[in-house]
Amino acid sequence: LETSYNKALADVQEVLVVVLKDMAKQKGFKIVIPAAHVAYFDGSLDITADVLKKLDEKIPSVKVSL
Repeated sequence: LETSYNKALADVQEVLVVVLKDMAKQKGFKIVIPAAHVAYFDGSLDITADVLKKLDEKIPSVKVSL
């Protein structure tokens, strides 16, 4: 089960990196940092919703093989 989970997570992360790179390029960002790792940031910089929308478009589901 753990191996299947790790494989599925790796598949999502691979696409997520592509989405983040594209989004950063579009918005002119030089770095993307998870909000949980920042003490404060201007909410206008939060791209979470946009990233999730693009991620859902690219991979609407993830197959977990058991």
